Amino acid sequence: MTRSLLSPAGLTAAISLAALSACQTPPVPEDPRPAAPTPQAEAPATPEPRAKPANSRPAAVPARDSDFLGKPPSALDAALGEPAFVRREGQGEFRRYDTPRCRVYAVITTENGSRPLIRTLSVGSASAAQAAPSLSDCLSGA
Repeated sequence: MTRSLLSPAGLTAAISLAALSACQTPPVPEDPRPAAPTPQAEAPATPEPRAKPANSRPAAVPARDSDFLGKPPSALDAALGEPAFVRREGQGEFRRYDTPRCRVYAVITTENGSRPLIRTLSVGSASAAQAAPSLSDCLSGA
């Protein structure tokens, strides 16, 4: 037995197929323009790096972390010049000093309204391809 498209079942199937094909979404053509950057949450303002002045270092520079810890930031400024980057947060600040051989990172805080003092100090290499030098080696190449 053959079913005709004009039979009620055939007619229902044909209408259903036609309705479903009308709902199909055509593919979206690719836009040749570059995508616009997506907006991200507003980042806090980053201070601009300061230029390192061409000042000379004192002849006798401390060479151990303990020579700087608990001292005012001016001790690092005297040894390395002005920091390349300073970020202030609350009563503390983070400083990065750049030299040709290394980066020196310092965290400076105040406690109970006291004057700012160096609380932590670390040294990293100037390049990811190099191992971090000691503070003494870093300061000798400043």
